[in-house]
Amino acid sequence: MGAWGVGSFENDEASDWVCDLEDVQDWGDVRAALQEVMDGSGDDEPSVCCVALAAGEVVAAAIGRPIPDLPDEAAAWVKEHQACPDDLAALAGQAVSRVGTRSYLLELWEESDSLEPWRATIRDLESRLRAN
Repeated sequence: MGAWGVGSFENDEASDWVCDLEDVQDWGDVRAALQEVMDGSGDDEPSVCCVALAAGEVVAAAIGRPIPDLPDEAAAWVKEHQACPDDLAALAGQAVSRVGTRSYLLELWEESDSLEPWRATIRDLESRLRAN
């Protein structure tokens, strides 16, 4: 995993995923990214967890709670696809929580000096997703 910061888009996997959003026509790919973590099939893969966090940020933006430095590609996609399904914020919140509490990505951050800033990023995203 190539990461240059603790932000949800500050890694290669999330950066690539958000660039690919321009080819995505509906919320199905966002849902799939979140569901892969919830199914347990991806929480042992850091790349899957990174994409789920990016997907969570896209959902947060769609419900009016974006991060200030939301990538332009994500902001444009959200603007074009405003009708975020009602259940997606809850799913995103669950997926983000799972990544933050029991994932291999968490274990990798535990081995770094940036665990607490990363946890703060997770808590912030969870809070924005819950604020419905």
